[in-house]
Amino acid sequence: MSHLDRAGHRASHVPFFLAATLARAQQRHGLSDEQLAALLHCSLDSLAHLRHCRLPATDQELAPIAHRFHVDQAALHSPLRRIRERERALNAC
Repeated sequence: MSHLDRAGHRASHVPFFLAATLARAQQRHGLSDEQLAALLHCSLDSLAHLRHCRLPATDQELAPIAHRFHVDQAALHSPLRRIRERERALNAC
């Protein structure tokens, strides 16, 4: 496991990073890193770097991230949308 992979694993426990959202999606759907990268239409190297990005607060912040790491923006948007919906529901209570 590379230093970047180990750092990504640590980041998966911090909600500030995309790694946390991606890890939840992987667990929910039983995806390996290879399967997640295929779903996002990116390389494993791009996925490793993507995990270290700050979780975008808006859809407008998502486009530059997707472009920078050669990720399918629509595929990346899906787990982020679910997280935002869940947070809105929790805040409404």
